[in-house]
Amino acid sequence: MQKQADGIYRSVSHIENSLTDALSIDELAGRSYFSRTHFQRLFRSVVGEPVMEYIKKRRLQQACRVLGESDATVLDVAVAYGYDSYEGFSRAFKAYFGMSPTRYRNVRMVFNKEEKEMLFHKLKGNVDRHIKEVIRVLQPITADCKALAQSAEEAGKATGPQGGSTLILAAEYGGLANRTIHFISELEDSVTATEQTVFDMSDRIYRFVKMMDDVAFQFNVLRLFSAAETARIDVNPGSIFHDVDEKLDKLLHQAMESRSAVIRLLDELTLLVREEIRTEAVSQRDAAAELLQKVASDGKVLVADAKGAALSFGEYGHAYMCVAKDLEKRVGSVNEAAQAMKGFTGERGSVDDALKKMDDASFMTNINAFNAKIETARSGYNETLKACTERILQYPQQMHEANAACVKALDESVKLFKLAKRSTNHEEMPAEEKFQRSIEDIFFQTEILLAQMRVETERCRVDTFRPAADKIEGALKIFSDALDGTLANDKAAVARFNAALSEIIVTHEEAIAEAGVRGLVHKVFASEFGHLAKRIEALLTYV
Repeated sequence: MQKQADGIYRSVSHIENSLTDALSIDELAGRSYFSRTHFQRLFRSVVGEPVMEYIKKRRLQQACRVLGESDATVLDVAVAYGYDSYEGFSRAFKAYFGMSPTRYRNVRMVFNKEEKEMLFHKLKGNVDRHIKEVIRVLQPITADCKALAQSAEEAGKATGPQGGSTLILAAEYGGLANRTIHFISELEDSVTATEQTVFDMSDRIYRFVKMMDDVAFQFNVLRLFSAAETARIDVNPGSIFHDVDEKLDKLLHQAMESRSAVIRLLDELTLLVREEIRTEAVSQRDAAAELLQKVASDGKVLVADAKGAALSFGEYGHAYMCVAKDLEKRVGSVNEAAQAMKGFTGERGSVDDALKKMDDASFMTNINAFNAKIETARSGYNETLKACTERILQYPQQMHEANAACVKALDESVKLFKLAKRSTNHEEMPAEEKFQRSIEDIFFQTEILLAQMRVETERCRVDTFRPAADKIEGALKIFSDALDGTLANDKAAVARFNAALSEIIVTHEEAIAEAGVRGLVHKVFASEFGHLAKRIEALLTYV
């Protein structure tokens, strides 16, 4: 069976190198020494779709790349990839990517910058005083985070090849320090800004709350990665790696304390500027939707190339394929946001939800990029994986910029809004809104753990670990389908999900115990899922 699969991998490689040539099933089957029928059946089994459908999609995807990277005319690109006319190519392109090839190439975002002269001097003084206190609270975290990055780098170098993952983590710690510095810089800029309106102030405060939450959340995610990498290296307590973990744990507690102080200060600011500042207008809707559709189109091409790269690496590309499939989910979130933007008629609730999911997805693509880097390093820096990983590393920023532009478009369209609806104070929220936010957190945390669990399963190749991931994904799907926005019903759905999760964890822990050393990293994930189950149980107790 493996030899047959290798034949399909070689066939995929030939297709990738011949997309501008005439290709037929008979030719491809002959190259692989299979009958036409057996080749088609085997190709679909290995690749996941019919061979001619795969070729059609790959030609469209590569045509999309050429349109974005060259000055070739649309007709030239169409002919190069097997289309007899501009019309036929345009129809196929629009059906697959959601916009015509001409629109894809020409998408631009133009925002009207409307200046308002509504500077409230007393309010500005209160805002500046609070912001300066936030800066004072955050500054120690930056220095400690840099020191942690240095310690992790020393630990990785001291261990040799085995410490490569820790060196990547060290870079992430350094990146988190830089993001905190950037946050402080934005805070300082807000103090020195001379022209502000109430709208500017309130929007800036809301963004600061989110930035603080992002920093705190990234600390938590890095703690998970650090624990997993330490378990993978399988070192004794008291080693240099455990020293790094202890420093990270201490810094995490410090960050959480700082977060509480910062959120409290920003909540006070929110109360100072609360008033209705919403107006009716949707002049930038179409431009924003097209920008999102372009990002989704680029994402489709990237996913397809990542899958192709994984296939080119044969059976050793399974973990990279897992990264590509998870990235595909995130691209789906961009497409959902584009569709929501197209249907925007003045009530932004559904659009905000879609952009929130896209924002979460942009964070998840950073995790995809992290895993892609790890798998590329494990491959010995295979050139195909390396080239694809470089593009995966760039995609989160493209998503982030598109999301920010669309948020700005909505804010331009809805100038006056109720700050109560964007309250940062959890205590002021109605019970239903509190619970809905908690449900969003449950989904997001489960998806992060599940994505890492699947990648680690492919790394260690322990088949008994796969059922737990499949069951958790299934339970999450049932959970999602059961939600209807009613507090009582949603609470019951959360309870059922938690019961299923707890049961799955018990079975998974048994599989981990049987796997011995190969199950050390999964032990970390099982522990994290256990903590999540306890948090859900606490939520059910207090809501």
